[in-house]
Amino acid sequence: MAVTTYTIKRHDLYPPVQAVLEQAGGVPINLQRATQVRFLLLDSEGNLKVDAPVNVVDAPRGVVLYEWQEGDTDTAGTYRAEFEITFDDGRILTVPNDDYIIIIVMDDLG
Repeated sequence: MAVTTYTIKRHDLYPPVQAVLEQAGGVPINLQRATQVRFLLLDSEGNLKVDAPVNVVDAPRGVVLYEWQEGDTDTAGTYRAEFEITFDDGRILTVPNDDYIIIIVMDDLG
């Protein structure tokens, strides 16, 4: 998965975060054996803001979707995010594993 920056306005819940979870080299991770995929979001002070399950849209191709929930985007700032995959044998894989997804929540005017 190419590390990306995602920008949203404060209190907005759309659009959702969609990602293709990939291994190093860009090979999609087959999520058919995943028992759980979670979206994790940390604020600039290291506090966990979101720890929630995602929707697996296309398991063989590693496509996931996180739908924002009330409170997720209520505070402007720059956040770090990642996806945590738990497989049926208990192993965990974090994506991306070499950096973070950057989420910028901008102030709104209203």
